[in-house]
Amino acid sequence: MNRLPRERASGPGRCLQAVIGLWVVVLLLAGCAARAPEYWPTEGWRTSTPEAQGMDSERLARLLEYVEEHEIELRSVVIVRNGYIVLEAYYYPFDASLENRVCSVTKSVTSALVGIAIGQGHIRGVDERVLDLFSEREVANIGPWKEAMTLAHLLTMSSGMEWSHPASVEQMQATEDWAQFVLDRPMSSAPGTVWNYHEGGSHLLSVLVQEKSGMRTADFADQYLFGPLGIGPVRWGTDPDGVVYGGHWLHLRSRDMAKFGYLYLKDGVWDGRQVVPAGWVRASAEGRLKTDSYPYYGYQWWVSDDDDYTYAYGYGEQKIYVVPEKEMVVVITASIDPDELAWEVCPEYLLEKLIIPAIRSRRPLRRNEEGEALLRQWVEAASQPQPEPVPSLPALAEQTAGRTYVLRENYAGWRAFSLAFQAQEAALTIAFGDSSEDLAIGLDGVHRVGHYGQVGELFKGEGYWSGPTWTEIGARGRWEDENTFVVTLMPLEGVLDYVLGFDFAGDDVTATLRFKLYGEWRTLFTIPGTLQK
Repeated sequence: MNRLPRERASGPGRCLQAVIGLWVVVLLLAGCAARAPEYWPTEGWRTSTPEAQGMDSERLARLLEYVEEHEIELRSVVIVRNGYIVLEAYYYPFDASLENRVCSVTKSVTSALVGIAIGQGHIRGVDERVLDLFSEREVANIGPWKEAMTLAHLLTMSSGMEWSHPASVEQMQATEDWAQFVLDRPMSSAPGTVWNYHEGGSHLLSVLVQEKSGMRTADFADQYLFGPLGIGPVRWGTDPDGVVYGGHWLHLRSRDMAKFGYLYLKDGVWDGRQVVPAGWVRASAEGRLKTDSYPYYGYQWWVSDDDDYTYAYGYGEQKIYVVPEKEMVVVITASIDPDELAWEVCPEYLLEKLIIPAIRSRRPLRRNEEGEALLRQWVEAASQPQPEPVPSLPALAEQTAGRTYVLRENYAGWRAFSLAFQAQEAALTIAFGDSSEDLAIGLDGVHRVGHYGQVGELFKGEGYWSGPTWTEIGARGRWEDENTFVVTLMPLEGVLDYVLGFDFAGDDVTATLRFKLYGEWRTLFTIPGTLQK
């Protein structure tokens, strides 16, 4: 991206009414009010050929080809132009019905709820002091900096509170009162001077909506945001007090993510109703502070260097892009570790180098039947598993087949396991007390997907990623060496892969479950066991 110098807003506490007034003048002078859509996708999206919306189907086919060539771990891509879906692709084993765990995209949704609450008069504005908003609480570490902290500072992640991500998140989640933990944090800088990624501040926004509206934040969202858009029922994890987590744990289908983006593309209007105040939408998209390694940041929205687009961004590359000048919304879901993300495979590259260049006109183009057929082929190929040749199995695979290994007592409740190997699949049977579950494991590189209860429970109490239990899990495995069988478990509604390893040494075995977060491997358990005689 080109990083062009420009003058930024003077401070995050700028009055919302002034922003609204400025934008009204700009729109009147430019005469560029958003085009009224032909329909609203409340009951569902309509689809169109790319050419009918001024886009090149062959270039969009090239997008999907590029994804395959570079082995980019996408889960879905949805492109909306002029209110019509022109491309919708899901990568096996994901599909349109899946409720994606959108991670920090949640923050942008929480921001919308704050804007709605301000519009309804529950909160006076972004210049209100945080200590005044939470005046009924006794707060630690009060001083001039904390007294100066405003709602705008929470929204722009410039509160000045000490916070280290993700360590502070884990500390917060270990307490019974998350809001109090955040409010009590010591200050490390003057508010409005330093941008620092602060998920605790995002959760304070959710708590604030609940306390000031008199409604559960979840109910407020259903009534005033999700309901008008035709989204729901919505799953959204909560803190110990039952407040939905303002920074995380929201689940949305890819098409519903596109609806939220489309609401912002249309300045907060939906089917004749001003769902989110227009001034709030525009204020959210004003990049106020430069971030550490990404572009600018608005009200819980990211802003591109050149103001060409704004986006909601969640861990693993869950993205909602809003591109006003192109009348376009792009949704991408993926499972990519951001610490291992090269520019050539990141979603911004796909957007800037492949998707936006596919736009050729504001008007419909001549139909391209060959291009349409090519695009359909790539979309279909994405949804189909691509099996690989199965390597020769080591002698130990036959020796362990059908044998039961008893595990030492452990918190996961796994009592014993056995493995069996066939041509393309393996079967892992895990015993839990008086019951058991069988997991099918692809040996050909293709995940075998099943619905699991007790295995899914393993991921529920895992700490930072704790939340709703995953029941649909994909599994594939391979022999890493002659003595180690490794299974990759992929909860479809999560964003991480979990690596389950079985290390055999004679009659003994060690089962280890790990996952990678922010480039760091973390171990959930290491359980020794032995062959049942």
